[in-house]
Amino acid sequence: MLFVCCLERRQFECTMPIAGIWRCPCYFLLFISNVKIILFLFSTYNADFDGDEMNVHFPQDEISRAEAINIVDANKQYIGPRSGEAVRGLIQDHIVGAVLLTKVDTFLSREEYSQLVYGSCVSSSRGPCQSGKRVSIVKDDDTLELLPPAFVKPERWTGKQVITTILNHLTKGHPPFTVEMKGKISVQYLTAKVRHVAEGEKLRDPEELVLYIRHNELLKGMIDKNQFGNHGIVHTVHELYGADTAGRLLSIFSRLFTLFLQFHGFTCGIDDLLLSQESNNERTDFLSRSEEHSEEAHKKFLCKKDVDTDRVELQMNVEKVVRRIGESANVALDKAMLSELNGLTTKVNKNMFPYGLQKPFPKNCLTLMTATGAKGGDVNMTQISSLLGSQDLEGARVPRMISGKSLPCFPPWDSSSRAGGYVSDRFLTGLRPQEYYFHCMAGRNG
Repeated sequence: MLFVCCLERRQFECTMPIAGIWRCPCYFLLFISNVKIILFLFSTYNADFDGDEMNVHFPQDEISRAEAINIVDANKQYIGPRSGEAVRGLIQDHIVGAVLLTKVDTFLSREEYSQLVYGSCVSSSRGPCQSGKRVSIVKDDDTLELLPPAFVKPERWTGKQVITTILNHLTKGHPPFTVEMKGKISVQYLTAKVRHVAEGEKLRDPEELVLYIRHNELLKGMIDKNQFGNHGIVHTVHELYGADTAGRLLSIFSRLFTLFLQFHGFTCGIDDLLLSQESNNERTDFLSRSEEHSEEAHKKFLCKKDVDTDRVELQMNVEKVVRRIGESANVALDKAMLSELNGLTTKVNKNMFPYGLQKPFPKNCLTLMTATGAKGGDVNMTQISSLLGSQDLEGARVPRMISGKSLPCFPPWDSSSRAGGYVSDRFLTGLRPQEYYFHCMAGRNG
């Protein structure tokens, strides 16, 4: 089968290593009208899925084809030229599959272990310009050497042994490598809640916190987002064995984690978002004190911290100061309120996550995504299950109208935290109309 080189680039992109050379079979030109690109390549092109256009070019002479193959080859775009950092890497579902496969309690039968190794490595055994070469025991280079089971009766292999088998196959004929890299998953997600710790006592870090590969054997740790960044597994393979081997490793990992997710399954449910009853009661108790924090901030602004005043008098004093001094008084009041209420939000979230969830990590699919770097972050988790917190508009709170109201439904110069844009509601149980409006204002800002 004949192959041609095609150069692909993102439309109107001038700031990234955007060109990549691909080897396509000739029948591609005749029968196929679209190009399917593996997901981990899109960071190289700075492309996403909101309507980006891609251009395909076909070099017409030998000189341009030689330059494309030796300079612009997609595998050679792993390191960014600006800072030397890794550009390509697996994302989203691949990260989830990697963590689920390499966690310490993943065990596989002989059929599952063999299928994962074969399904991920079989396509890597043929070269870039070879077509459909089968894995055969006759040719030693293409032989997949399986490991003995970790448990003899019943026969069980661990997920880590799948990674070890793949690394042995990939680096066959070359010296093995060793790498140690701290994972992205924080220590709180890997340890049970300890309520009583003796003074001066330091908790021992869990073994799975750091990924350690010795002579190609994955001994401990989980493969998460950090292992596809700087100084991770793929970066180490790129430096030791070259760009083509690193490209093969990414392709093998992509097929492996996709195949494992087809075995395992992954979906989020309502029970992944729920707090335990005890944590939910603590959350309600904390948020009931928001008006106390708001009153303290207003008294601090008026320099009357130790003076007892009722709410109406407090509103009148705030109005006098703001109308007399002007915008600078509004800025000072906003800073005082944001400081007080952001401290309350931090305290609530610190007590809720991760130990306050009804389902712990890694059984909780939402925290599995946010903690490993697959998708989203702590902000998404807290806004869904805890609260939205202060709505920040360029460092200020929701502005007041000339009447002193933030919305017509609030009294003039209302000192409550809610009137200033503090949202104690969460997406799980819904937002009230006022909170929804404030959140839309912050979302459209900038």
